[in-house]
Amino acid sequence: MKKDELAALPKGTKLFCVLRHKSRSGMLHIIDLFRIITDVRPEYPPDIRYVRVFQDEEPKCPFKYTGFDANYQGYSVRGGNQDMGFHLVYGLSRWATGDPYHFEYSWV
Repeated sequence: MKKDELAALPKGTKLFCVLRHKSRSGMLHIIDLFRIITDVRPEYPPDIRYVRVFQDEEPKCPFKYTGFDANYQGYSVRGGNQDMGFHLVYGLSRWATGDPYHFEYSWV
């Protein structure tokens, strides 16, 4: 997704976090983000759309996002002793919309 596509999502959009990998030290997490779209075709199962930011538009903001990890297919986030899913969604939300609480999140 491009930054403007991410910013166009309505406030309160729920992003789901999947932990793809965690380092032995616990200081590096690979987290994949996706959202479930239920309003497109109500008669079919919900659509799952991955939230992937294009490489040329990667966030340049002060959260501990270190890039997209192609091996584990997720965002690489450094840090520990906090909810890194919240940290990632908060940072992406702040980067894309200016409002750090624009998106909600949940772990899967």
